[in-house]
Amino acid sequence: MIINYDHKQEIIDRKTTNKLKSIGFGFILLISLFSRSHVFSQDVVSIDYLLGLPQNQVEVYELDKTDTRLVSISFDFSAGQIENEDLLDSLLSGELPIQQIDFVYTRFKVSKDFNQEKLNRSRLELLRKHASFIFDNNLIEWNFYEQVNNFNLVENKKLFHGFVIHYLNHPTYTGNNGVLSTEDEIKTIETYLKSLVIPSTQSEIAQIIELPIQYYPLSKSKKKKGIMYSKKFLGRWRKPTPIKYDTIRRERLTGGIYSPFCNDSVVTQTLRKYENKWNCNYLIEDVTGSMYPYIAQTLAWKKMKLDSSILEYFVFFNDGDRHPDGPIGNSGGASYLKSHDFEKIGSKIQEVMQKGKGGSAPENNIEALLFAETKFDESDSYILIADNNAPVRDMKIVEKVKKPVHIILCGVHNGRIHHSYIELAAQTGGSLHTIEEDIDDVKAMKPGDIFEMGGQKWKFLSVGSIVLVK
Repeated sequence: MIINYDHKQEIIDRKTTNKLKSIGFGFILLISLFSRSHVFSQDVVSIDYLLGLPQNQVEVYELDKTDTRLVSISFDFSAGQIENEDLLDSLLSGELPIQQIDFVYTRFKVSKDFNQEKLNRSRLELLRKHASFIFDNNLIEWNFYEQVNNFNLVENKKLFHGFVIHYLNHPTYTGNNGVLSTEDEIKTIETYLKSLVIPSTQSEIAQIIELPIQYYPLSKSKKKKGIMYSKKFLGRWRKPTPIKYDTIRRERLTGGIYSPFCNDSVVTQTLRKYENKWNCNYLIEDVTGSMYPYIAQTLAWKKMKLDSSILEYFVFFNDGDRHPDGPIGNSGGASYLKSHDFEKIGSKIQEVMQKGKGGSAPENNIEALLFAETKFDESDSYILIADNNAPVRDMKIVEKVKKPVHIILCGVHNGRIHHSYIELAAQTGGSLHTIEEDIDDVKAMKPGDIFEMGGQKWKFLSVGSIVLVK
């Protein structure tokens, strides 16, 4: 096997990988009407499912060797094994988020008994052996390319055969300014927030009117008492007051200035639709790397709405502070705040962001929800702002979450929703919200149920088994 990777060092750079989130990898939660306590490992994307995908026929697959966001893993013609498996392991470590995989092969065969599907299966099984997280990731877009041409054996052997891994690196996920350090993320958020102008009210004159003339009494004692008359006495004896005018004023609302921070404005869009409908004032948010475009939206919402927004209780989490990926349920990294003060909320977010030190892609969302409940258990539901490209890593304790969770999913690409968030919403009787759609009521499943969500078709087989189906 030949591995073409001219830009390996740039992509695998550790500073970058700490800011990116791997898409694939995580535990599978079981959706069941009868049990919520058993979790097992299961391929969400099976090899059989992949082999049934449509094939794109091309004469020659053109590999762009200048693209630093991809890694090509090539096989010798008709070969299904590799020699350097350690190198393959290092390239498929799961630290970088994968957006797309192209699987390329050639129709040409020397023997009529040659079985191309068998070879394809063996290559997919090899990929699964070294990168099982890929098959637990329904977000990855798979493209099968069959090279169809009139070349001879020698020419076909020269063509590329294998996998092309495209890493995720686009504005929807990383923000319009690309991948930044934590300090640069904070500075970018601050600069953006300063550009927002808060709506205010101004008093202005609406109307000036002449007040009715009144008349003084003739009696001095009545004058002392402040008695006044609306008519003259016998038409001429009572003296009139000077002419007076009154000004009627009104409050005019001046428009604020707000501009979207990035293409994926899912946070502000969803809060605008549902904040009052949910009547939920408790928000939990992932503030780990690459979430800064959405953190900016949360702060912008509070700044523009001030205390007219009912959001008052906040939990921000980073999956373990300086010791990420700790024990399930006890990783730490969550911090609580009760406030309507925009500046205090921003300071708390900055504090939690700076404490975070990377770690693997999956996050401790469930632990953060449970932490929120210990601080304020009077809420009927919770709002969770989460990264679709960072799976829930502590699903095994989801049965402890007793209230519906309204999940605002950030970084959704092509409408696909990571299965762990589908399962979280179903387990808690919550809802799912992306930039493309709102799924207001996610029901629990029973074995055999088939449903569509996020543009994909699913089947709930049994306790612990949710898989993609055609």
